[in-house]
Amino acid sequence: MTEILDIHHHIGPRERLTGEHVEYDFKAALEKHVRTMDEFGVAHACLIASHNARITSVQDVRWLNTQVAEARNSQPDRFVAAAGTVDPALGDAGIEEIDYCIGELQLNALAWHTWFSGVFVDSPSIRRYVKHVASLGKPVFLHMIAEHQSEAPWRVAHLAEQIPEVQIIALDAFTSVDQSQWIVEMGGKIPNVTFDLSLARGGSSGVIEQFVQRYGAERLVFGSDYYDDTRTRFPGGLFEARTADISNADREMILSTNARRLLGIEAAS
Repeated sequence: MTEILDIHHHIGPRERLTGEHVEYDFKAALEKHVRTMDEFGVAHACLIASHNARITSVQDVRWLNTQVAEARNSQPDRFVAAAGTVDPALGDAGIEEIDYCIGELQLNALAWHTWFSGVFVDSPSIRRYVKHVASLGKPVFLHMIAEHQSEAPWRVAHLAEQIPEVQIIALDAFTSVDQSQWIVEMGGKIPNVTFDLSLARGGSSGVIEQFVQRYGAERLVFGSDYYDDTRTRFPGGLFEARTADISNADREMILSTNARRLLGIEAAS
């Protein structure tokens, strides 16, 4: 039986989005994550630091990344990986934080949602940080929400081409019909980009099948884009992966194997 790994679970406060400043309960949040995973038959998840936390200093970033690492460590049987983040405005301090995340906290990746950060995904600050993460042998998560020009497909492609040594997981990649078609026609040609199925629109299974036929299944992964303060419907990406007309071996790669390879983890024995 496939041990499904959801590569896209966010954890942490969302003050910049909600406008509220209340104490965030990581323990209660994790309980919600586990209940949702159990409901949909998901064995494991990767925790990603919230991109809506109120960040005003290096200390805020350090606190958030440390809390994410501790959340992963509290239930390692379910949360098998974690990704931190760094505010693009931190400059040299951001490089130090990346080193801390990977060296001290043993995080598996770094993640950015540049729409919320107010920069382009291929901006010099993000490019500098991504290049440094790549030098440490880790992948990066970059959100790619359709219709947000700061995260436009061509910008993700531009960054990937500038830093060919980095492995990019493009989150929320299939969030519009047009963008889904771009991935099939153009995105799949970029060898160092893997596409996440979270928020996949209904009927995307045909797109998934086209992608697999053209490029193979090695660069597709399942994610739900789950936040503990939202009630997720049945994850679109999970439905699409389960119902797509592809081989069981390809389905296994999309639901588990590819994510584990990218994050440097193995399936439980």
